[in-house]
Amino acid sequence: MVIVGWLENKHMKGVVVGKTTAIFPKADGSFSREVGDSVGGRGVVVMMLTSKCNHPLGMMYPPYKTLLDHGRTMFMEIEKNAEEFGLLGYSNFYGTDVTTKCISMSVLYFADLSGLHRYAHTSKAHRAGWEWWAQSGSDVDMVSIGHEVYDVPEGKWETIYGNSKPFGFAATTHAIKANGVERKYVCPIVDNNRMNASQRMSTIK
Repeated sequence: MVIVGWLENKHMKGVVVGKTTAIFPKADGSFSREVGDSVGGRGVVVMMLTSKCNHPLGMMYPPYKTLLDHGRTMFMEIEKNAEEFGLLGYSNFYGTDVTTKCISMSVLYFADLSGLHRYAHTSKAHRAGWEWWAQSGSDVDMVSIGHEVYDVPEGKWETIYGNSKPFGFAATTHAIKANGVERKYVCPIVDNNRMNASQRMSTIK
């Protein structure tokens, strides 16, 4: 039914057909670039958070359930205060190297490193989670966690998508001031053909 077009292909919901790129908007929400500007517009901080349960009970293992509870609380807090901490958005992924108990990964995007540090050192939710982990000792030997942080300079990153539903940096939102007053949030996706550059990590020609 779907193949012949009689029923809607739900897998295409949200897909942006064509070639697109995601870049930082200017303060007024525009995506214009001048000759010599970097395509992306500015640097970005990328953080990858990972967790995995190695116990036979998997997600039902009590210490892992506690970890997930702390994680949910942290995400709720940072999303509620996204502008304060410079959080632009995040996407979730799962590893495929194993068929069960796979690695769970969240990729978060921040406007700058200072915002991420501010969250790490002032968040009550993060402090509570970290103290629980530090005090758990051998109880969490079968629970894996990790993070990687990359502070990527302006002009040293690129995004290109083809016929894709927004994810990663394309799924972030950016606060701008329309007409210098009203605060709005914009999606960073633009038509790839609008960027007059042969490569996304080059400058506008």
